[in-house]
Amino acid sequence: MSSLDSTGKILVRARENQGKSIPEMESLTKIRGKYLQALESDQFHLLPGDVYVKGFLHTYANSLNLDAQAVLEKYKKDQLHAAEKDFKNTSRGFSLSRTRGQKKIITVSFIVFLAILALIIILIFLGDREAATFNHSGLNTLKIGIAMNKGGQGLKIEIGGALGDK
Repeated sequence: MSSLDSTGKILVRARENQGKSIPEMESLTKIRGKYLQALESDQFHLLPGDVYVKGFLHTYANSLNLDAQAVLEKYKKDQLHAAEKDFKNTSRGFSLSRTRGQKKIITVSFIVFLAILALIIILIFLGDREAATFNHSGLNTLKIGIAMNKGGQGLKIEIGGALGDK
């Protein structure tokens, strides 16, 4: 068993050296052919779970007259190596850069935060007084009233408008 070969290649080589086909091995091991092919192609994610992978590897290796423990150890090393490689690729690809959509969301969130902060500051400084009255060309009067009860327990916001003459 070569340490450079993957677990699947070791299984393929042993099966082919014995001149057996996947259907023959399926009949011998009682493991479905699609799972044997997944084992031989190192596509372990196609199997129902890690317990099944290990059980199938053990059974398949024994049926091919291989050292089942050595095959399982090879599988574990391959999986560990793959996990380390995935971790390195993931951590290397991690970045703090943002996409345009993310930047837009952050910008809008920041603007909303500032607007709420400004409203709170206005409420603190105005207390019981009205905040503002706006006139627009004498046609409409928009009145915005913001009042806070004594002791800061309540908040009242009134928005009203009226049609007026020029």
